[in-house]
Amino acid sequence: MSDDSKPNNQYEVRSLARGLRILEIVAEASEPPRLTDIARVLGVDRATAFRYCTTLSKLGYLHVAPPTKAYSLGSQVRSLGFAAQAQWSWLAVVAKHLPVVAELYGGAASFGVLDGDEILYLDRAVADQALNQNITAGDRFPVAHTSIGKVLLANLQDAEVRGLLKRQLTLPEVNALLKELAEVRETGFAYNLGGTHPGLHSVAVSVRDKESGAVLGGLNVAGSASEMPLKRLCDEIGPDLMKTAEMIVANESPQR
Repeated sequence: MSDDSKPNNQYEVRSLARGLRILEIVAEASEPPRLTDIARVLGVDRATAFRYCTTLSKLGYLHVAPPTKAYSLGSQVRSLGFAAQAQWSWLAVVAKHLPVVAELYGGAASFGVLDGDEILYLDRAVADQALNQNITAGDRFPVAHTSIGKVLLANLQDAEVRGLLKRQLTLPEVNALLKELAEVRETGFAYNLGGTHPGLHSVAVSVRDKESGAVLGGLNVAGSASEMPLKRLCDEIGPDLMKTAEMIVANESPQR
């Protein structure tokens, strides 16, 4: 077995992981990277990077511009993106509801999914630009510090939560969060009081597939602490968001 294919653990294929990492490097670059840029970020020599990039280019996942030799994502990546979007057709329903939720509470409404120990934001609508905070679709935040993260963690077993958060939190912090998650499982919603931004409160609920019950992601709304005190989050907004989540999975249009 060559060094490129030696797994870091029993199930990991390093060459596959490196190939996917190259796609991430190209996607995240502010301008199309060249081979030397990719090799440097990947931590390999030019020859190794060239083999990976050539393979990805032949498969349609990368495109290299002849004049500059710079790389961009290929047509096959776009095809996969369209296929994923088709499978996630319910996201279009989410997109209809977010502006309504944001406007109703005069804040910002977001939808995100759990990705490792982070929350990946897939969509967002803002009614009050003062709450924009430059958060957009594709942004990530540590899972333990967001209301969406907490409500999605509540769907996991405690042992899974401990494993995910061992790098983010101390043991006492994890234990405190587990107590909070037990409450989330009872109420159906999670709140965050200034955990990511001082003076900002938010509440989130899980969105579940109507047939299987599988968790699709988390829906939240955030606003100023003065407009969204804890009592209002628990008594009004949290229960209302749960109804909105039910409307999303039922493919119902938002009520303005």
